Amino acid sequence: MGNTLSLLLKVKIIQLSEDHSMKIQRWMTNFKPNKETTLASVLWINLPDLPWHYYEWAALCRIVEPIRTPIVMDKTTQSKMRPTTAKMRLKIDLMKPLITEIQVTIKS
Repeated sequence: MGNTLSLLLKVKIIQLSEDHSMKIQRWMTNFKPNKETTLASVLWINLPDLPWHYYEWAALCRIVEPIRTPIVMDKTTQSKMRPTTAKMRLKIDLMKPLITEIQVTIKS
């Protein structure tokens, strides 16, 4: 049990499924569940209607850079199996304003 607990505390975020994760924190005596204590969070974003040649890590990172830090592309985006939407997981700073929309200009 002790080894499992110490491993969980090192991991901090456990991926439960592609869309769900759980954060592990040390227990604190002054913990208030109704107050957000996290300064960062991870989330999935959809990037619809991109040309298929933008479904590369470097290109998607440049596109999402204004939003925040890219972590991973979903498997369907990596394999280019969903031609209508690219999906990426990002780490965002909760203390900064949330960017809800970006515009990508494609020059020919």
